[in-house]
Amino acid sequence: ELEAAFVKEAGVSIDLLGSEATNGVEMEALLEAAQVAMKYSVRTGSPMFNNQLYGAADPVGIAGEWLTAALNTNVHTYEVAPVFTLMEKALLAKFAQVVGGAYVNEQQGGADAHEGLIVPGGSIAGEWL
Repeated sequence: ELEAAFVKEAGVSIDLLGSEATNGVEMEALLEAAQVAMKYSVRTGSPMFNNQLYGAADPVGIAGEWLTAALNTNVHTYEVAPVFTLMEKALLAKFAQVVGGAYVNEQQGGADAHEGLIVPGGSIAGEWL
C-alpha cells in the first residue's frame, strides 16, 4: 500500500490527525518526505504523459510560479500588488483584444473598455458566468 511505503521510506506519516501534524517534524525528515513524494508521484509534465488537463511544464511558467510563491502576493488591491495589478490589467487587455478584436478596440472605446477577471480554473470560471 502506498501510505505504508511512504511512511517506511520517508519516516513520517501522511496522517494529518496524528502527533506529527501537531508537533511537526525536523527539516531533514521534511526533505526526505518531499523526495519520497516525488518518487511516488506521476510526472504529469513528461511528454510521455497524455491525459486530460495536463500539458508539458513551461520553463517561463515555472519561473513565474516560483516568483509568485516567493513574493506571496495577492492581487486584490494596487497598494498590495502594484506590479501584479498592472500585469493583470495588461493580460486582460490582451485577452479582450484576441477575443473581441476590433469590436473591443474601436466600438467600445479602446483598450480599457473591457471587463475581466482572472480565475484559477474552469470550475471557478463557471461560477462567474
